[in-house]
Amino acid sequence: VVEIGGKVIPATPAATSGWDKFSVTALGTVEIQPGGNLEVNVRSADPQTWKAINLNSVRLVPVSQ
Repeated sequence: VVEIGGKVIPATPAATSGWDKFSVTALGTVEIQPGGNLEVNVRSADPQTWKAINLNSVRLVPVSQ
């Protein structure tokens, strides 16, 4: 899951052909209130079934009004 601004967004990373191969997974939209710092966390939804992933980056893109 990705946690941002108190919201939890479920995510499932796509399988790739190797640790040096990456894919893009769009997770949807989240409304962020202006001002202050915001923490973004990526974690397993269930620690009991945790598996390693090779996360390259998390990108937040503004949505046009």
